[in-house]
Amino acid sequence: MSTWRRKGLELFYDIRHTFTGKDDTIYTLMVQLQSRVEHAHLKKDTDEQDKIYGYVEWCRPIFWAGAVAI
Repeated sequence: MSTWRRKGLELFYDIRHTFTGKDDTIYTLMVQLQSRVEHAHLKKDTDEQDKIYGYVEWCRPIFWAGAVAI
């Protein structure tokens, strides 16, 4: 299992069905997280925001950093 997927499962288990398919990529998860972070901002859910931004920061230095820019 990919490192990004394993970490994603740890943090976002509730949406696992959206990024655990064999054809899913980190881009798939980032698209899901974009709408999720927008919703977290509207609800002022700082715990969710921290979790999402923490994951994005964790991804950034790795070779798939291009996915984070989406």
